[in-house]
Amino acid sequence: FSLQEIKAHMQHYDLDSSLAMLRRQLDVIDRKVAELKLVRSRVQNRCDQMESARAHCAPGQPGIELEDAPAQDLFCLPVQAPYTLREISIATKQCFARAAAEALPVFFQCGVVVPLEKIRAGRCTEASLAFLPIERGGPAEEVRRLPAGRRACIYHVGDYLSEGQSYRKLLDWCGEHRLRIVSDAYEFCINDYLTTHDESEYITKIAVYVEKA
Repeated sequence: FSLQEIKAHMQHYDLDSSLAMLRRQLDVIDRKVAELKLVRSRVQNRCDQMESARAHCAPGQPGIELEDAPAQDLFCLPVQAPYTLREISIATKQCFARAAAEALPVFFQCGVVVPLEKIRAGRCTEASLAFLPIERGGPAEEVRRLPAGRRACIYHVGDYLSEGQSYRKLLDWCGEHRLRIVSDAYEFCINDYLTTHDESEYITKIAVYVEKA
């Protein structure tokens, strides 16, 4: 209770008013518990992602794999031309600012969308959208719904400018396994400047939707 609430209550109170006040406080506590559970689930989700990425990047682990991804929503904002890392950083910060201002139910992660035609042209760092994974809902015009489906994934270790080598591996692997890429690339930042100061420790999960050729 605030001091003002205590003062007002002590000026005139009885059993009924005390009980009503305490029951109102129970509602406040329940809301706080629900909020903390939500935050805990998002922190746990982040830990699980980082642990999974570390396991996938260990020596001897396969570099590329197929996954059956569940449906997922992304809160997206456009990256402005000329689509350099500077513009990507600005768009990402705008995503976080909007999410905080509007209390959007985002997870503690960010990422970008890179158009497939730019990847094939070797311009792998020219993202068109920055995004934050979000629980279902939010402003419809800025939420992209990723469908459930099969994705080919590779974990890139290192700075963003060196991602071209991982994209080449991913394209070659899909060709060798007779898989047709049917989407843009979705880059999920697993370990980034928020969790390490060393760019050589950056881990980015790159995913593309595929189907049998």
